[in-house]
Amino acid sequence: MNKIFLEKGKIKRRINFSQEIIGFWVTAENISRHIKIGQFIHIKVADNTNLILRRPFSVADVKNQDLFFIFRVVGKGTLLMSKLSKNDELDILGPLGKPIEIPQEKNILIIGGGLGIAPLYFLAKNLKKNKKNLFIILGAKSSKELILKEAFKKLKPQKLIFYTEDGTYGKKGKVPDGIPLIFEEEKIDVVYTAGPIAMLKKVKLLLENKAIKVYGFLEERMACGVGLCYVCAVPKKDGGYFHLCEEGPCLSLKEIKL
Repeated sequence: MNKIFLEKGKIKRRINFSQEIIGFWVTAENISRHIKIGQFIHIKVADNTNLILRRPFSVADVKNQDLFFIFRVVGKGTLLMSKLSKNDELDILGPLGKPIEIPQEKNILIIGGGLGIAPLYFLAKNLKKNKKNLFIILGAKSSKELILKEAFKKLKPQKLIFYTEDGTYGKKGKVPDGIPLIFEEEKIDVVYTAGPIAMLKKVKLLLENKAIKVYGFLEERMACGVGLCYVCAVPKKDGGYFHLCEEGPCLSLKEIKL
């Protein structure tokens, strides 16, 4: 069983990707030391009694005792977080979820849309360290919302394709548009994807008949984060449920109903 820590994390650096998309580098020594790829953290603003439930966030990167996560302002909790700055504190629970094991296969396709790009960077960075061949498709509505562009470029993957729906960066279109082209040109063994549910459904549809492994990061709302409340249940293809906070958030798309 994973060791879980509750820490007061101090914001070390704030990055404004856009008015609504913000990233925080936070010092959380124990969580940063123990977190593995695929796991997530549960956060609330420190010493705030108005918001009881924590919010789950995927981790985009880890360096020594610091971890990096990115969020979009969508409700009261994230609005409150968006007003924080350097040296403010967050109440962080983690690491949570099931870690991803580095696959034995060599050729890995990474497909990311919107904020789903965040956990894929942490994954891609570790896959690169393990000498995997990376083929990456990333996209968002616009250039302003296309996060971590330069970070992915520095990984020097075998192929990196960007899409924006308005054509302000890379190719004009949506992320799934690039999937057929990759499979025409490359031999892919394993796929990891994260993004909006509509994108995941499209990826699942395009790849369900291919004899490869396809994994997706699912962004269901979680409450407790430790497997007690069952709010994060995802239906299995053959009956029953996966609980994201324990068995995910990265699951085989071929084993679930979307």
